[in-house]
Amino acid sequence: MEQFAHAYIIYSNTPEGRLRYARELIKEMLSASGQSVTPIISRRIDEGNYPDIMIISPVKGNISIDAVRSVKDFISLRPMEGAMKFVVITDCEQMRSEAQNAMLKILEETPENRAILLLGAGIESMLPTVLSRLRTVRLPDALDVEAGEETGEAEDMIRLVTQMLLEGDVDSLFELSGTIASADRITARDMLSQLYSVFHRLFIQLSGMAPLSPGAAGRLAQHMSAPLAMKICELIRQGMEDIKGNASMSIAAETMLISIREAYNAENSRN
Repeated sequence: MEQFAHAYIIYSNTPEGRLRYARELIKEMLSASGQSVTPIISRRIDEGNYPDIMIISPVKGNISIDAVRSVKDFISLRPMEGAMKFVVITDCEQMRSEAQNAMLKILEETPENRAILLLGAGIESMLPTVLSRLRTVRLPDALDVEAGEETGEAEDMIRLVTQMLLEGDVDSLFELSGTIASADRITARDMLSQLYSVFHRLFIQLSGMAPLSPGAAGRLAQHMSAPLAMKICELIRQGMEDIKGNASMSIAAETMLISIREAYNAENSRN
């Protein structure tokens, strides 16, 4: 479970897109916790009929402090069915400062195996103290997703990743890790950010939120599921965090790419 955060803010200009992303993230976190997400459980999550998920939405254009306080009561109880409990707050920009301060206290004391997902159109109205305790996920807007194609450096990275995964080319793995490790930390993180964007867009497209577009990642899309694309996103994000810290650039890059290859092989060995 270390690749997942306990709290996220997911934002874009498409309410249905961010809610759908949240549902897929919940399924991935449940799977990572050891719970089998059967088709029945998946459907109940999609339909908003899963007892370990609490959804809070604005009432008369406002998410009240009482609604936020109810989160603490909900997450303090044991899960009814699975290994985790989740809170989804839609249109989180409708939380006023007092409600956000109440949320801050909850975020600081979130029990283990609980996750809080804030969904909104943007992050500008959120208090910096709250944002600092959230992992930020910006979903591409609808037009960005449909038009997205990889060029330049991103295209080269995807070419190497494609060879590494689809062709089992180990040399490509070491070529890409060497390229990342030879850059300074800021540039290396920017490279991984571009790679993250590619797989993030793949996840959205494979989830049916946008049509598949041509581009350097087109071949990968034919051999990948939406959950695998999300898992790879989390592995890339962990690589970014490792590089941000004091980890060896070379070890961080190789570990990330080997983990991506293992995740890919594990899924395709089952198919």
